[in-house]
Amino acid sequence: MNPTASPSPTVADFLSVDTPSELRMLGHFNVLKASLSAALGLTVATRSWDALYALVSDIQTTIKSDPSIRSTAPYPASEAVRSKLSTVLMSATSVKGPLVNYDAALAHAVIQLVAAARDPAARFQASRTRNFQHSSRLEGIDMRKAKPAESLQTVLNRYRKR
Repeated sequence: MNPTASPSPTVADFLSVDTPSELRMLGHFNVLKASLSAALGLTVATRSWDALYALVSDIQTTIKSDPSIRSTAPYPASEAVRSKLSTVLMSATSVKGPLVNYDAALAHAVIQLVAAARDPAARFQASRTRNFQHSSRLEGIDMRKAKPAESLQTVLNRYRKR
């Protein structure tokens, strides 16, 4: 995870997220939702951080379940994984334009997800970040801890006590 959020996260950035706090570190909710929608060609219809993280984690689980996606071989992903990804995407997305064929849009989104999962540069970046976090823990620094966002009520309660 790169602590400095890029202006427009890629699909590979979404696939490398492990926790909801890491997802929040990528940027603002509307920017993340718009960049994921643009990358997939579908309108992401989530309305909260939890729903967006649930979509990302469902996609990650589906991709991790099939060894043909994780390999760098040129053969296509299995039909079972394609149908699972289509089901996950249908649950949280809609088509961007009225003239777009929904099946073609889903097929394009699945191809984008598989290509991002097979990208060697993204896989290298994820393993490099994971290794850095583990080596930092050996030094006594926990890089995985992110400060949770405080709710407005928590801030108000803290200042009322003064």
